[in-house]
Amino acid sequence: HYMDQKRLKQGLYRHPWDDISYVLPEQYN
Repeated sequence: HYMDQKRLKQGLYRHPWDDISYVLPEQYN
């Protein structure tokens, strides 16, 4: 998948959408 490939390719590099997709849902769920 595109998102997975980007995450694996970038490694530790964090994208804004990483925080939006993973951090916010945990806080607001």
